[in-house]
This record gives sequence, C-alpha cells and structure tokens, in this order.
Amino acid sequence: MLARHCPLRPLAMQRLRRAASTRIPSIAPVIARSGNTTRLPLRLIRGSAPYSSSRDSMAREDTQTQSGSGRLQHLADPEEEENPAEPVISTSAVLNTARDYRQKYPDCVLLVRVGDFYELYFEQADDIGGHILGLQVVDKKFRAGSVRFTGFPARSLLRYVEILVVRHGLSVALCEQFQEPMRRSFTRKVTRIITPGTLIDDQCLADTRVHNYILCIAQLDRHQIEYQARLTLWRREKALLEERHRESNARILAAARREWQQQLEPEQQLERPKRRPGRPPKSEALVMKPPRPLQFDPSSVPLPEAPAIPPMPVLDSHIQDPATTGEEDTALCLAWLDLATGDFMTCISSADALSADLARIRPKEILVDKDNSAIRQVLASVYPTSASTSTQPLITNVLSDSFYSRSSPLEPSLHTSNPPGAEDNTPNGQSAHCPISAPSARLISSPEHILLESTELSSGEQAASCALLNYILDTQLGLLPPLQPPKRYRVEGHMRMSAATIQALELLQPSNGGERGNSAHTLLGEIDHTKTSAGGRLLAKRLTAPSTEIGIIEQRLDLVEFFNFNSRVRDQIYERLDNIGDVERAVNKLSLNCGGPHDLLDIARTLGEVSKIKSILKAHLDASKDDSWEDRLADLAVANDSATLSGWSARRRSTISRRLYPATLDIVRRKELALLSLESLVRDIDSKIRKDAERDVRVFGFLRPDCSDRITNLHRQLVAKDLERKQLQLHWQMQFKCSSLRLDTIPALGHFIEVSKRDSERLADSTEFRMIQSLKSKVRFENNQWTYLLSEIEMLKSTIQAEEMRVFEELRDSVLEASASIRTNSKVLADLDVAISMSLLASARQYVRPRFVSTSESLKDSTEGDMHVIVNGRHPVVESQLLASNRQYVGNDCTFSDIDSRVLLLTGPNMGGKSTFLRQTALISILAQVGSFVPADDAQLRVFDAIYSRIGARDNLALDQSTFMVEMSETADILKHATANSLVILDEIGRGTSTVDGISVAYATLRYLHDRIRCKAVFATHYHELVPHVVPELSAIQPLQTAIYEDGLGGFAFLHKVKPGICDKSHALYVAQIAGIPKEVLATARNFAASRLALLPHK
Repeated sequence: MLARHCPLRPLAMQRLRRAASTRIPSIAPVIARSGNTTRLPLRLIRGSAPYSSSRDSMAREDTQTQSGSGRLQHLADPEEEENPAEPVISTSAVLNTARDYRQKYPDCVLLVRVGDFYELYFEQADDIGGHILGLQVVDKKFRAGSVRFTGFPARSLLRYVEILVVRHGLSVALCEQFQEPMRRSFTRKVTRIITPGTLIDDQCLADTRVHNYILCIAQLDRHQIEYQARLTLWRREKALLEERHRESNARILAAARREWQQQLEPEQQLERPKRRPGRPPKSEALVMKPPRPLQFDPSSVPLPEAPAIPPMPVLDSHIQDPATTGEEDTALCLAWLDLATGDFMTCISSADALSADLARIRPKEILVDKDNSAIRQVLASVYPTSASTSTQPLITNVLSDSFYSRSSPLEPSLHTSNPPGAEDNTPNGQSAHCPISAPSARLISSPEHILLESTELSSGEQAASCALLNYILDTQLGLLPPLQPPKRYRVEGHMRMSAATIQALELLQPSNGGERGNSAHTLLGEIDHTKTSAGGRLLAKRLTAPSTEIGIIEQRLDLVEFFNFNSRVRDQIYERLDNIGDVERAVNKLSLNCGGPHDLLDIARTLGEVSKIKSILKAHLDASKDDSWEDRLADLAVANDSATLSGWSARRRSTISRRLYPATLDIVRRKELALLSLESLVRDIDSKIRKDAERDVRVFGFLRPDCSDRITNLHRQLVAKDLERKQLQLHWQMQFKCSSLRLDTIPALGHFIEVSKRDSERLADSTEFRMIQSLKSKVRFENNQWTYLLSEIEMLKSTIQAEEMRVFEELRDSVLEASASIRTNSKVLADLDVAISMSLLASARQYVRPRFVSTSESLKDSTEGDMHVIVNGRHPVVESQLLASNRQYVGNDCTFSDIDSRVLLLTGPNMGGKSTFLRQTALISILAQVGSFVPADDAQLRVFDAIYSRIGARDNLALDQSTFMVEMSETADILKHATANSLVILDEIGRGTSTVDGISVAYATLRYLHDRIRCKAVFATHYHELVPHVVPELSAIQPLQTAIYEDGLGGFAFLHKVKPGICDKSHALYVAQIAGIPKEVLATARNFAASRLALLPHK
C-alpha cells in the first residue's frame, strides 16, 4: 500500500546515513536495521522521477514542457549526466517494456509512465504524439542507439486522453511505473485499457448527461438460437445433477467422519492420576499417551455412483451449413451497457432494424465478431466511413469464441498485463494503477451471477452479454463494477423510430449536423430543464424510445400533474436537486479504483439531499390525507394559480380530481418509500472526509484531522515538526544573516537549503553545510540536521497517508455494500427530476395534458370512430424561437379519423409552413407518449407504435447514393415497416426526378399508404395535379392547404395557417423574391411561366 511507503529518495538516504554516522548518532540504529540498503516497499511512483537521472528530473521541474512547444530538456542522455552518488537503471528496460506491450496491444496508443511524464515511443511518437497531440518529437539516445520519442506531464493525462479517446476514437493503454522493494529498478505494467466505450472519467466526457454505451452484436440464426437454448438447459440440468451429487457425498462423508470421531473419543479419555498439591508426581504414576490415531480417510467411505448425465445436444451438420439458413431466419442479438452507470440492456434486432436501434442507443463503441462479415456489411451501410469520429462509434473486433461461451467471462484472455517473460510483482489485492487496494471480491459484480439472474434472455442475448462482460474484464484488468442484471428492451412496449426520423425531427441533434451532444435548437434542448445528470440521461432515453403502454404513460402524466398542482412542493424539491451528484458514476468509479474523496463527498451530499426530499414528500402526503379536492383548488388559487384555474373546463377539473386522489398520491407515496436515506453512511463520510478534499486519492491530507484519535495525534506531531522547521529556518537566517535562506525540497533533488548567490559564501565557510548544486542565481546546500528533520516529517506524512488510505478503503467498501440502495435513489431522483422539468415546461408554455382514447372514445361526442385530434397545436422548438424574438406562433388543428381523414394530403406554397406542420404533428405524439404535456389547447391522441418520416433532401456520397436514392431508400423503409397503428409524415415524395416520374411515385406511395397499410399519414406535396386523381378514388383522404394572402398588386404574406382545401400554386417566385433573386431573373421566370400556362390547354 502506498501509504506505508517510505518517501525518501536514494540521495536523501545517503545523506541520512551520513548524518546518522557523523552528527546524529541517535538515528544510526534506525538506518542500520536493514544494513546498507534501506527497505523500500513496492509502490506506485507519483510525483517522483526515475532513479536513472535525478538531474534530468530536476530539469523537468525547472523547465515546464508545453504541448507542441517548449524545449524538452528532460530528453537528454542519462549517461552523460550520470551521478556516481545516485543509482542508475538501464534505460533499455523501458524500451523493452514498450516494445513488448506494443506487440501485445497493437491497436492501442501506449502511454508509458516514466517519472513525472507519460511517454510515447517508436512510430507512435510521430503519428500520435506529433500529428494528433501536437507534441515535440525528438530522438532519445540510449546505449544501443536512439528512438523517436515524445511525452507530456502526468498531470495533463486526462486532457490528452480526452483528445485521443473522445475526439479521435482511439484506445489507450496506460503503462504505470512501480518500484520493487529492496531493489533500485522499476517494473512497468499496463494497468488499464481506455476505449471510447469504457471511458468513465468525468473530465474526459463531453457530456455526462448522455449515456456512454458500449454495444455488442452477436448474430445467431433461428436454428442456432434453438440449439443454444437446448444447450443452456442441458448445462443447467448437468450443473444441478452434479451439485446434488456433491451435496449427497458431502452428507455421507460428514456422517462417516462423525462416526469415526465417536469411536476415537473413548481411547483419548486417558487421564493422569490425581496427586496432592506441592508433591512431585511419581514416575510410575505417569500414564503413557496412546499412539496418535490415523487420519480420517475419505476414500474408505463407499459413495454412490455419479448420476447419469443426459447427452449433450448436437447441432446438426446440415443446419451448420449457411446455405440452408435464409435471411429471414437470421437474428441480431444486441447487448449494451454503460460502464459508468451500470445500466445493462439487451434486445433482439434484425438487419433492417439495426439502423434504428443504433440511432436510439447511440453507442460510442461496438463489439463485433471478427469472423462475421455479414454484421460488418450491415454496419458499413450505417457507418460508411471506417474512421471513428465524435459522431461515429469505434468498431472493435473480438474473438468469435467469446460470443458462444457462457464461461468466457470467468477466463479473461487479457487480464495478465505483464509483458512476455515478466513476472507479476504487484501485491495481492492491490490495483496496479491506483495506490489503494482493490475492493473485496464480495463487493464486485460476478459475470456468471449477472447472467444467471437474467432468466428472460434468449441464448443470443446471453451470448452478446457474455462477450460484452468479457471485454469489460479485459480492459479493466479483471475488475467489474456493480452492474444491474441485463434487462431486455421490449420493442413492442416502445415507439419505433428510424434513424432518418430521429434526425429529421431533430430530437437530439440539429438536422444540419454539428457536434455530438449539441442539443441547441432540438426537442431535447427545448424540454430539458433537468438539474441532475441522471435526469438528463433518463429524459434523452425516453425521448428516443417513447412508451406505447397507456398505463406507464398515464403514471408519468400523473406525476407531472401532481407537481403542477403542488408548485410549492415542486419548487422545494427542484431547489434540492442542485446538490444532487452523479452518484451512479461515482459508485462505479470507486469500484474500478478510479474514484477518490471527491466521489465520496458527492455520494454523501446526495444522500443528505435524499433525506430532505423524502421529508418534503412525506410531509405533503401526511397533510393530504384528509384534504378534499375543493380545498386543494382553494390552495391553488391562493398560490397565484387562479388565472390558470379559471380557464379549466368542468371536464378538465373532473379528470384532474379523478386522477389526483388517490391514484396520483399513491404514485408519489411509492416514490417516497423508495428513497433510502442511509444516514449512517452519510455521517461516516462527513465525519472523515474534508469538504475541500481533492479529486485524487493520492493527494495528501484529504481526511479531517479530527476524524480519529490516531489521525489527530499524527497531525499534532506533524504541526510540531513543521513549527520546528520554521524555527530552524529562522534560526539560520539570523545566525548567518541571510534573509534569502529557505528550507525546501523537490522530488528530483530531495531536501536542500537554498540561498541567493550573494549569500552563499556565508554558508560555504561553515563546515555544517555542503554545497550540492549551483544554479544561475541560487546555490543549494545540504545539512545533516535538516536531513534528519525532513526525514521525520516525511515519515509522519507517510504514516498519515497510510491511515488515510485505510480509512478511504473502509469508506469505499461501505459505499459498495450500499451500491444497490444508492442506485435506487438515483433512479427515483432522476424520475422526479424529469417530472419536475416537464411540469415547469407545461406551466411556462401553457401545455395541456393529452388524453388517450380507444376506438370507442372520441372528441366532442363524435361518432366517427377512433379520432386523433389536436386543437391549436404548436411546434415546441419553433414556438420557443419565435417567443424569444417577441413573435407569436400560429397554431393549427390536426384531425385523423378512420372514416374520412386517415390520410391528410397537404398542399401549399413554399415557406407556407408545410414541413413545420408535419413535424409538429409527430412531435406532439412523441411528447405525449414520453409522458409530457403537449403544446396545444386540447389533445385527444392515439397511441402510435411507430413514427416514420421522410423530410428534407440530402445525398450520401459515402454510399454512392444520390439525393433521389436517399429519398427512395427512406420511403422503402417506411412502406416495409409501417403498420396500421403507425404515424407517417412524408414531404415532397418524388421531387428529385422528372415531373412525370415524380408524380407517378408520389401517387403510388400515397395509394399504398391508404389501401394497404391504412396508417395515419400526412402527405405534403407540390404536385397539386395529384388531387383530382386521389381525392375521388380514395375515401379516407382529407385535402388540406397552407394559406397565403395576395393583394393582387404583387404583395403577399404567408399566413402559416392550415385549412381545408387545395392550393394549386406553389408560389415559388415569391420565395425567390424573398431570397433576393435579381428582378430581371424574376421577370423572365414570370414570362416563361405564363407562356407555359398558355400552352397547356392546347396539349
């Protein structure tokens, strides 16, 4: 453990021995206990330079290196600066280690820790250090030659990891430095593999409000899935029979051992004869002990034979032939998890649905079978470029065996991180990259236990989960954070949206691109008022996968409505959410030995706020037991909500009353009961960790000085020694009349006495001081008394740090024991945060609660069947932008009916608002099924199982797809997957080709939606020639148009109002006029259009 290590450097130890033998004989026995060599335990070097070049390290300290500039003075040849007083290690060992690990991890950027720097060697120095990181690359000389080399300070590690992993999608292997006890050499080992999907450091993540998922894809056809299911059942049956056989044998052996012991006891009851006190025993009275009996022999006990194991199922050879399995029998099994939060999900997908699944999950890294070319072809269609970027995940190859082996997580292939031929000298239970011991095995998730808890998963999902866990174990060197068991994502329970739909509706990112995580001018950016990271992640997850279960939707709406009616409770809880930390990430960082005191403080502060939020909810629930609905209305009126209440209709009030009591209060009560305070853990952390503690556990002094008697006593001794140091410095300043004299220490040189060049002669004349270094303006000396005093100070600090590490490990284990409760608290707080966010949005923008109806219900007592009605609906993002510029949004109605308006045919001028109407129709349904109030005056909605959109024009040159090809591909996806319960919005189908062909494609698509799919659809087009053909023929089409005002003198205005009817003009010249097309061009266009119209009747 690092805290037990002696911080003395070799040079300091030589001075200490010299002081002990000459001036201070009292310390000589302490140094002489271990002979000529001071015992230095194995430790991780932090802030100390390698022993090979102390002057070299001193140059590093005096001259700070900047990335891309500055003089790398620490690159000098260590042989040229060799000091006989200091030990030198062979620098070729560093190169050998770097070379071995480059071969072992060829796809990783290898960062080798050497003293206070991380260094890159060979071709990575130029390719990575020079080109990507912008560092200065030089030739580093060794005895056998030179190599390309660069490096950066260790304190800047996270900044460079962010550049490599987040921005460029690379993987990084961290090779840390260790010192062995009783030896002067170092060992270096890879302690962690950082990939885009396993990054957990908050400082490196661009947005902690977004899940950092790693996804695994396994492909099993139908026959393989059935075989894997039979194989899993066989393994479970075999394990059960073997376990029963072992238990039976154990009982038999236990009974035989008891019987053997009972037979042996009478022979061992021989006693000595009694004698009087004070009289020596007679020799003849001694009783000889019987000979020692033989040990119990289990092999002598007859045991029953092992039960017969059923034969292992076999996959038939004709099934293994790929030619016998068609594409319809092939399934893609997905498993994805967030290593930082522990969320673990699976689902069964297909080649057609994979694009939509990837758009919903948004993984940062994808694991695929290196031998499966079919999956790679599917991924190539989704991610055309092979390079990993900030918007495209890293695709990683894994061994095919890891997909189909349930036991593979127990036998990781990369856990041994030593280079070939090297021995593992890391202490047992100690993580190589962190100075604290690894958590107890009982606190770490077991891969086998995680998989066995998920009984609902198919064999393919278990295979993908198995490969994913195996990869996590490999990259984390055998550590696995607390993960929730894999939970199946129910596709039928969530709204399906294609990748094109998510992009076109701008749910998460603007349609014009932009950096990943930029939510400006998107639906997420508009409705997200959450304060916690967990709440932001939950809202984004719900937005890409709205629910299709009315029960779940109504419960979410009830919670939003509860906060609407109880604004005081909402405001109190919302204020407390400011102090909620990202405890899910904190717990998992602690389990992976990447956490520190700051994470413990986050957990304690969050749990403290949990108690307060729980008290707020409980007080309100207790006060609401006897309240009537009329009393609640009176309270709301007092709370300045009277204006809102006056606008509520009688039907609205009855709906609220019916839901608020008692159903809504039951939902709130369940939330309150689910919150767990864990007050003892909070008190334990607050009483031991300082409020201003650093993030790094290796920084000295993060414990409160009064946390224990031992710590208090050690700090008192340290304060006394520090006072003694100040007094010694003052004494020498007065004795030698040197105001510039100061006592100092640096990692490279150790302790010294520093004076100015002018005052150095006064110390040089004294025999108590010896000069060790002369700089341009300063001279440094050593002194035995200062050597001895500093050694005592450093030993005290080392002892304090040892105690700090022990206390930290105890607190960490306590947190991991309560990790399930902490995660539950985080989930409940995230749910409350999302509900409060939507309540604030509804109150500020006058959103209304949607109502979901079945086929027997309708709006305004209509008898037209299952109606979907939106009254004065608005686009939430566009409305927000208009309000910011003091403009009013024009709302529009939208009605779907199975009888006469299942498909809305929308025509109108350019810039008339057709695309906005399409998008707002879809967004209102998405918001409603997310569990939010919607921007409308009233909304009676159907629950859609999917929403598909075809909006906008763009090409895909990477896949050799023109604009029209992209349009047709998206249209084909809609026509293949839409159902009667889906909502489809189409804009300008067929415009990317000739007029005749475009109209033909548009007509056929519209007819297919109406006759075959029979879904709800909004079809916007400029082909008003379609109307005479489709309106008389198709009974469930309702023609609509966007209005425009014309004064007949060339003046016009877009009204952005949708009304029944047909617009037979596109008014494109008006838009051209607004865009600034020259008047001459406009005049020519008008003349040409007039001539074309004159010719049309003669055709």
